[in-house]
Amino acid sequence: MKEIKETEGLMNSKVKGEKWVVMALPVIVNVMKEIDGIDGKRKQEGEALRAALDGINEKYRGPLEVLGIISEKIRGRIKEEHQGTESVKEDGVGELVFPLRSTFEVAEAGKVPREYLTVDTQKVKTAIKAGIAKIPGMTIGKERGLEVRKEK
Repeated sequence: MKEIKETEGLMNSKVKGEKWVVMALPVIVNVMKEIDGIDGKRKQEGEALRAALDGINEKYRGPLEVLGIISEKIRGRIKEEHQGTESVKEDGVGELVFPLRSTFEVAEAGKVPREYLTVDTQKVKTAIKAGIAKIPGMTIGKERGLEVRKEK
């Protein structure tokens, strides 16, 4: 890959500042073109596989939905009828195991310790895009990004 050699020379260059940025432009554009080309080939080859998978999924979707409903109903009834042993086993058939699992639900959100709270980053990004400039407890700022635009 010529990009590796070009990158090596660019990264080892003694040139600095905007002159280096100008030198980097054709290299990064070529790299992005290569990525697009490879990604395009990958997508093209994947289309046939996706189509086949879609057909397989469609073929089994109906029966799986019905069996899922049946399983859910039977499991619900088993839990209702179960008399408290840790498992029910029948040789040659199988075993039902009833592990005791911890569960939770938020009763009073204001009393939940901070270490158990999570920020919904997607919701925050959406709010900022919508023009929200201040969110209590957060610092909202800007950071310079980089987009590579190839000439067509």
